Amino acid sequence: MNQPALHLAGISKNYDGSTVLDGLDLTLSTGQLLALLGASGAGKSTLLRLIAGLEEPNAGTISFGGQTLVPGQTALVFQKPVLYPHLSIEENILFAFRLKKSAPLDREHYTSLVQTLGLGDHLKKKPAQLSGGQAQRAGIARALVRRTPVVLFDEPLSSVDEASSAGIRTDVQLLHTQLGFTGIYVTHDQNEALQMGQQVAVLSGRRLAQVGTPEQILTSPVSAEVAQLVFPLYNSFDAQLAGQNVRAGLTAFAFVRAGRRGSLTAEVRSSWQHTAGLRVDIETSYEARVATEGGELTIPQGTVLTALLPSTRYVEPGRSLNVDIDPAALHIFSA
Repeated sequence: MNQPALHLAGISKNYDGSTVLDGLDLTLSTGQLLALLGASGAGKSTLLRLIAGLEEPNAGTISFGGQTLVPGQTALVFQKPVLYPHLSIEENILFAFRLKKSAPLDREHYTSLVQTLGLGDHLKKKPAQLSGGQAQRAGIARALVRRTPVVLFDEPLSSVDEASSAGIRTDVQLLHTQLGFTGIYVTHDQNEALQMGQQVAVLSGRRLAQVGTPEQILTSPVSAEVAQLVFPLYNSFDAQLAGQNVRAGLTAFAFVRAGRRGSLTAEVRSSWQHTAGLRVDIETSYEARVATEGGELTIPQGTVLTALLPSTRYVEPGRSLNVDIDPAALHIFSA
């Protein structure tokens, strides 16, 4: 089993009396790539800046391999590529070597890096001659060329179009496999987090609400807040399980159309086409019961839920629907 490489203990950060991070703990194994997911303003970028040494925490320690982490051990890929406009792409990538603030250049590694990132034909160009995706690839090359053991990615694709993003994500994963760096990849996009991270950490409420594999985060979210970050369309509602008050959660994809029978009968409040099918907001017409492993879940009358139905046929508001719920997709949280 890999030994802990990057370890954060009790990290807190305040700005003008406002707490951004509060007693955060996190441990990464050597060579692990972790995706950090959180809403805008949750403190994701602040955490990266603390790890990179650009800011100091108000409390807590950051270590690597049992020793205090120093800035020279980290590289940071910013949201937008910070390239010097008067320098060529090659000069930008090798800027740290120009300042002699790094070990001697590994020419073989450099050549492999620029080829993997598709920059071989652009090295003599200036940044203004590149597309946004190519410029960000140059920023990634500049971060990785020094072969630091820790690499931090701060929403690197937020300013890149989707066509370029898909290729860059694939190349980052390939480079991680080849170079074996310990990395944190920050994003507010749940699909990107689940694709990029061997582990996913969800930042909420100034701390890490959950850390686990993508499968664990998807199937067993620890709270409705975590689930709402992972599933763009998520239902959170009060219910009863075996006579006890609980908070329940359900993805909009967990509904299937039924014939004359179903887990519940509901009235359509609104309906519109969605890329995944027909999206409807429904209100339960009476108290509904769903059998689960933990017992019978009772959904009160008048509960409003969002469902995605595998149908392209429009359903008019006011119409009554019989809908089935997939019990395996239900999440039960403490009330």
